Amino acid sequence: MIGRTVRRFRATAQPKISQEDLCGRMARFGVLLTRTQVAKIEAGKRPVFDYEVLALSRALKINLNQVFGVRGD
Repeated sequence: MIGRTVRRFRATAQPKISQEDLCGRMARFGVLLTRTQVAKIEAGKRPVFDYEVLALSRALKINLNQVFGVRGD
């Protein structure tokens, strides 16, 4: 679930955010991931830890509800 969301927000960002760019953005928040790890997260082949979810939301400039696919009223 989170992986598809990460891919969607990354691809629709203006300008688009590459997996490498996302790794760099996450590093600014103290989370070090490789491009391969990001690819595995997006493919649903790697679990995402809570601190990584927070860094992903900050790196993509979205809120946690959006990361989990929760829609507001």
